[in-house]
Amino acid sequence: MMTPTTTNRIVRVNQDRLWSTLMELAAIGAYTDQASGLTGVNRQTLTDDESAGRHLVVAWMKDAGLSVRIDRMGNVFDRRPGTDSDAAPVMAGSHIDTVATAGAFDGCLGVLGGIEAIRTLNESGIHTRRPIE
Repeated sequence: MMTPTTTNRIVRVNQDRLWSTLMELAAIGAYTDQASGLTGVNRQTLTDDESAGRHLVVAWMKDAGLSVRIDRMGNVFDRRPGTDSDAAPVMAGSHIDTVATAGAFDGCLGVLGGIEAIRTLNESGIHTRRPIE
């Protein structure tokens, strides 16, 4: 049995960049609740705000070097190839659409956290055996 050679090193995501992308996406569909004064997000499926958010996230995916495909239902998938193209992919993600009174992180952190992980792997020169979707 062969054991791959690895280098032990600490790799950290760019938390400022992740926060920035979260806040940029949260601005799309943002509203202030009159009763509480709190800011929320209303980016419901099939609205102009959801479309704008989708276009922004797809641009970030492409900027990270990912191939992007959209299925017939409008679900967006991205892919970072691995060294073994036949290996099952590692999946990450969630959703960017919201209910009428959502917060900035529901679903979005799963999507943007995945993109940030890819950015970090790319910047660190780390190649994975499995593709990442």
